[in-house]
Amino acid sequence: MDRIDAELAALEALQPEQLRALQLNVLSTTYPGWHISYGYDPTGRLWWVARLVGPLTPAMETAGVLAHLQRSNCIALASALAMQMSYLRLSQPATPPAPRALDSRPAAVTAWTLGGPGSSPATPPKEVRTHGHNDGRPARRRGRHRAP
Repeated sequence: MDRIDAELAALEALQPEQLRALQLNVLSTTYPGWHISYGYDPTGRLWWVARLVGPLTPAMETAGVLAHLQRSNCIALASALAMQMSYLRLSQPATPPAPRALDSRPAAVTAWTLGGPGSSPATPPKEVRTHGHNDGRPARRRGRHRAP
């Protein structure tokens, strides 16, 4: 029995309440901006609930963020929370790139080619100077120079 089979066997041996506690811990750790819980309705049906911890801003509401989610199982709630997180990212203002110093030069770009002649995963990456190009292109050689 390998490690994965052992872990699956341990999960299958958990009581339903223990499994729900483990799932709650995973969801709460993964989505700290949400208060997550589960409970039963008057008919005895189990529901997983997530409430947004902070206030719902107009920008968040416009992006599609909901302050309250309710699903019938933890997998459905995890899926809904993942979607809500993408909406939250959409509601955030874009951050401009950090200003670059006037005297800074472009950094060396590391090129890693797989499958080319003389390259393999064990071949260390080559250092390529961009010579002023910001897109990673190497500078052109002038004249009739042979490649090293």
